[in-house]
Amino acid sequence: MYPHLFYNQSVAELNNWYRLFLVPGGAHCGANTLQPNAPWPETTLATLIDWVENGIEPKTLNGTIQSTGEQQQTCGWPLRPYFKNNATNPECVYDQKSFDT
Repeated sequence: MYPHLFYNQSVAELNNWYRLFLVPGGAHCGANTLQPNAPWPETTLATLIDWVENGIEPKTLNGTIQSTGEQQQTCGWPLRPYFKNNATNPECVYDQKSFDT
């Protein structure tokens, strides 16, 4: 989208007006019995309104795991969730290996 910029610069420019949040473990458009533990975002519209009207940029989205009611953050691209030590709430990290594969 920004061919005249280096990768990190183009991501920064894109993030000025567009955000992508991938739901880890999420099936296509909703929960199902094969993947019941996805943290589905529930405050997306409120987050969007805060961004557009109040300038509060979303870094993560609040999600709820429907089977347990547990709250979990969904990372904004290019970050991805990283679970370590059997943690239930991931860290949002940049992982070059994810892009290379």
